[in-house]
Amino acid sequence: MKSYLYSLLFCICLVSFIASPSTNANQQSNIPGKTKDNCRVSIIKDSVPIAIPANSRNEYHVTSLYKNRYLYGVNLFDPYKIDVIDLTDAIVKKQIIIDKNLFNTYQVSNLFVKSADSIIFLSDKTPTIFLTNGEGKLIKKWTRTDVDIPASLDKKLSSIGFGFATSSFLENPYIDPASGYLYVKINAIGYHDDFGDIDVKRHGVYDLKNKKWISLFGSYEGVLKEKKDGRYFYDMHEPYQIKVEDKIYISYPIDNNVYCYDIKNYNLVQTIDCSFEGVEEFPKPLYGKKISDNALQKMRSNTPFYGPLNYHTAVGIFSRFYLHKGEEGKRSLIIYDKDFKVLFVCKYDISWFYKVIPTDTGFIVLPNDEATKMDPDHLNIKILKIKLN
Repeated sequence: MKSYLYSLLFCICLVSFIASPSTNANQQSNIPGKTKDNCRVSIIKDSVPIAIPANSRNEYHVTSLYKNRYLYGVNLFDPYKIDVIDLTDAIVKKQIIIDKNLFNTYQVSNLFVKSADSIIFLSDKTPTIFLTNGEGKLIKKWTRTDVDIPASLDKKLSSIGFGFATSSFLENPYIDPASGYLYVKINAIGYHDDFGDIDVKRHGVYDLKNKKWISLFGSYEGVLKEKKDGRYFYDMHEPYQIKVEDKIYISYPIDNNVYCYDIKNYNLVQTIDCSFEGVEEFPKPLYGKKISDNALQKMRSNTPFYGPLNYHTAVGIFSRFYLHKGEEGKRSLIIYDKDFKVLFVCKYDISWFYKVIPTDTGFIVLPNDEATKMDPDHLNIKILKIKLN
């Protein structure tokens, strides 16, 4: 029950990150903006209505994109069913049912689709990794015994215990196709982190084949490190990570910087200032032994907030979304080149969308507006393509 309450709270507080005026299908919107090289960004918005089966819902909290074509989606109010959507043919191709009696988890979360017949997800009860096939049958699992952290690698996490950081549905674990290593985020004690201990290593690399940890690294940097024993709302404590070539980039919801680690020694090699014109000041943490949930929630609702860092391979650029503070705030999409120079900042007026999924060329957006609620039989997907002219 606690997991569902946190999930529901997260759904209420979750930043949707993107908004735009309504456009017709295939309408191209050229948003003017000059950079050092007089570069312009075009965003193409396509609305793709997809009929949803009667036993499904037209919104997804947990998603994974495979081959930029197949969208795997889970609704947390039906947490053991995965809809597989073919975006090219605009159909729900199949449904994968997970037997909750065989999988020790409250819900299917933190999906990574390695292939159509090889799907990884993590447990939010105890640190367990599940591998299932395309029909939902359990192929293999790595239990607590398999993934225990030895004291020789990290005394603190070995002593107090840990969990996979599954309370944010903004990004997924990653399996490197060359090494087969699983890149995951971790918390002290359990999957949910209310306190944000600054000494805990937050990122891990696990060898699935040999059942051993390769590395634990990446304690808090920047804003979250400076808070010491201060507290923010729980989702402000959870970092983001993305592997691009031979680097791992770590970022935080309330930090302008991006932190670059190498994959040879997993050391911090560069701190990159990714702030932009219009960025707002982040609040100070709350201190004291008795901090009310209301105080934390009030802070969260009045805090600017970054989404995960994305990399779009087809166009060779990074991006991330930024929510301006206040309930009536605006969202900005910041586009960076490979060296993290700001190429463009697009600011949108309010129009809520729930889920934003990065692709090689841009984003898939799953709306959660009034029009969506009025049409429960269809999933109205918008496709945004970033083009540098």
